[in-house]
Order: sequence, then C-alpha cells, then structure tokens
Amino acid sequence: MVTTTSDGTREETDFSVLSDAEINHRISVYEQKYGSSFVEHSDRFSCDTASHEEVFDLIDWETLVEEREERAAAHELHDLQVRAGLEDRVTPPRLFHDSAV
Repeated sequence: MVTTTSDGTREETDFSVLSDAEINHRISVYEQKYGSSFVEHSDRFSCDTASHEEVFDLIDWETLVEEREERAAAHELHDLQVRAGLEDRVTPPRLFHDSAV
C-alpha cells in the first residue's frame, strides 16, 4: 500500500512483512482513534463527509484487517492439515510471522 506522510512524501508499506503483533497494534490504534471496530466504523462511514485522512485511514485499516484474517485462515488450514496427518505434505504457511495472532 502506498500512503502519503505528513510531510508530503510517499511511503510504501508491505503488510505481509509485518509481524502479527504489529498488525494487531496498528488495528488497535485505529479502533482507539475511531472508538469502534473496523466493521462498525465502515458501516457508518460516508465518503461524502469524510476527510482525506479518514478515507486513507479506512483503506489502511481495511488492509490490515484483511491481512490479519488471511493469516488466521492460513493458521487454521495448517492446523487442520497437521491434525489430518498430512505433515509431510503440508506447505508451511507464508503468513507465520510470530505467535501473536
């Protein structure tokens, strides 16, 4: 994702390289800033009245939530494969960054 910093420079963030803890921290910052979960916030969000910052926050927040959900699904699939006795055929999930999910 490409964002513009406060000084006007463009910054690219690859969420796939962030740790699970960092993903959760960034989501928590948005939840505190807007006083709700992503789903609650996006349900009442209006592009007509939102500032540029709010639009960019929403996009960033959504991407973080999607990354967290993809990682959780990968963990779940991996666990199912291991429980099914497919350890020798299990591909290590690319999403295992750390143990905090």
